[in-house]
Amino acid sequence: MTMFRLCIVLLLLAAAPALHRPARAQGMAPAETVMFKSLSGEVITGRLFLPPGAGPFPAVVGLHGSGGYAPAHDRWATRLTASGYAMLLVDSYTPRGYREIISVGLSTIPVELRVKDAVGALEYLQTRKEINPKQIAVLGWSQGATTAVATTATMRQTLIAKTAPHFAAAIALYPRCDQYMTNTQPVGDTPLLVLMGAADTVTPAAACDTLFDAWLSKGAAVRLVVYPGMQHNFDFTAPTTAMLDRAQPIADPPALSPSWTPVDDAELRALSFLDKRLGLDLGAGSVKSPLYVKGNPAPLSGNQGVVR
Repeated sequence: MTMFRLCIVLLLLAAAPALHRPARAQGMAPAETVMFKSLSGEVITGRLFLPPGAGPFPAVVGLHGSGGYAPAHDRWATRLTASGYAMLLVDSYTPRGYREIISVGLSTIPVELRVKDAVGALEYLQTRKEINPKQIAVLGWSQGATTAVATTATMRQTLIAKTAPHFAAAIALYPRCDQYMTNTQPVGDTPLLVLMGAADTVTPAAACDTLFDAWLSKGAAVRLVVYPGMQHNFDFTAPTTAMLDRAQPIADPPALSPSWTPVDDAELRALSFLDKRLGLDLGAGSVKSPLYVKGNPAPLSGNQGVVR
């Protein structure tokens, strides 16, 4: 099925989810500045956000895009820690002398190098007593999203040892699927959730549609979601109803249909996916949104997202 045919039949406000999650902490989650060794041998820095309590917690490695740090990364960290997840936001640029690489070219710090940073972060988290070493996922934006996809693909085999650990799950927000991924194949059994905007001209969704069609034919556990009208970095700039901050269950449709946004859907879908994949049962309701595009329903069935 082509992206054109898929996008014309998707209606953003057709449904809203029934959401049940625990009360969320107010304000910014406290962060610890940490250092760890990339598999490149370089020392990389990051900020580790931990939920309240002793743990061990499931965790998420966060990978920024080519623009470097953005406040939206902290918002995701707050969402995750309030939901019981630790998050390590990796800074791949500052230790190498850059704040961003858009102005100097993405090849300055390429995806291949960032894969080594990501797996280095995974190995570091596995040494922390507060973290469950078997429940660590990766979530990336743009170049970081491409990196997250690469950790589940044949590219990793050319970069790191086969004995290196794998992430338990991967989430990619608007990765680039053409330049780096054209001939890649899925490896291992890491489930992958991909969230993209249909109007994104930086990392076009059509390329990922083609790539993941091929992956699905090989039995990969991948799910692609495309949001009509959304552009690159849509979760940084698009409006949100902040419904994930509410302590009480969200009302069923049609009460919230007019206020349901792609950012709400993306955040809830990511959280529900992590709940299912990392075994953290917080009672999240099924996502009943029409935005699901394609995927392998058998390995990804459950309350991480069911399209009606």
